[in-house]
Amino acid sequence: MMSLEALKKEISALDVIMDELNHFYAVNDDFEESANIRAELNAVEEIRYTKKAQLDALTAAQGLAEAVSAEEQQALAKALTSLDKYVRSDQNAAMCISYLTQIASEISDQKT
Repeated sequence: MMSLEALKKEISALDVIMDELNHFYAVNDDFEESANIRAELNAVEEIRYTKKAQLDALTAAQGLAEAVSAEEQQALAKALTSLDKYVRSDQNAAMCISYLTQIASEISDQKT
């Protein structure tokens, strides 16, 4: 497995290569040669994408924390249950208000 610094250097080198290929692609007048340059550019972009994904995976793996304890899981479950009850109550209240508003609107329309 590669180190972070090695991957960063490879990605930087690939960025430089892509910049140069883009420049050659932009200034080239020959259609066939431009197509070849574009194919090379696509290949370099794929390699860079793979290297960047490896770098992201290594970076993410370094920041992993310890596993969640049983107490933390229980506290989280309790908080989520409480939040679920609150949201459901809020949705019920919003539905009641909407229903009452519709009734008031119907009554208002019938009086006019």
